[in-house]
Amino acid sequence: MFYRIGQVSQLLGISEHALRQWARRYRITASHRTEGGQRLYSEQDLQRLTLIVQGREKGLRLMDLARLSIAGLAEAVGSQGGEPRVYWSGPARTRLQASFADIEWLSDDPGAQSQALRVFEMDTVTEDALKMLTPVSSEQLNIVIYQYASRPMQKAIGALGYDAVTGPVNEDWLTQRLNNQLAQRQFTNEDLERFLTFKPELDCECPNHIAGILKQLRSFAYYSLDCKTQNAQQAWVHQQIFRHIRDAQQDVEAALRLIADEEGI
Repeated sequence: MFYRIGQVSQLLGISEHALRQWARRYRITASHRTEGGQRLYSEQDLQRLTLIVQGREKGLRLMDLARLSIAGLAEAVGSQGGEPRVYWSGPARTRLQASFADIEWLSDDPGAQSQALRVFEMDTVTEDALKMLTPVSSEQLNIVIYQYASRPMQKAIGALGYDAVTGPVNEDWLTQRLNNQLAQRQFTNEDLERFLTFKPELDCECPNHIAGILKQLRSFAYYSLDCKTQNAQQAWVHQQIFRHIRDAQQDVEAALRLIADEEGI
């Protein structure tokens, strides 16, 4: 059985324009054509596209999905949405690991390119201690928790791409960090930077503005996590602020994903 592009569009909830963009940019296309050159999608084509759509809904990039076979797509989609992954180097790991049994605690550092949360505890930040850190580009996923650090050392942490947080931290802090990590799986910070200067086929600058809004929401969410509170009421207020900002991030990301699908990104 074969399907025309209009039928596939209705079945998957993806516009015909988006399907043509996917075919043009990533060769995600029909395996057959009519004598007149119209696309004909096979059952296997439809299965692959269904998995790609599921992957997009879970935040995987179209360019990465396009390289995978059907088996690879099924594995990639099935592996998403599971336990958060955390690499924690420091004494608080034992206590937190006992409180968060549903987290995948990594025994080896997965590296800066992973989507795991990487945390390094330091009592006193020194130049020798900083030499152990590899420069990164996503400070939301790479964090240094310290007890004592001079102003130059704090700036040095930021220059390496890490978020500097004054310790100690508790279970609520880790919960909020993980929630925010899960909320922003759709687009990396590098993706947002590309969207800020992207020239869409749409005759507007909506993608650029939406990416800018999302970038500001993310920055504010992490700022709110580190706000100092003096009592339980202030802590509760900040938790509510964080939850509302997180919900707003998800709505804005949904809008940006809609544009990304239409543009074949």
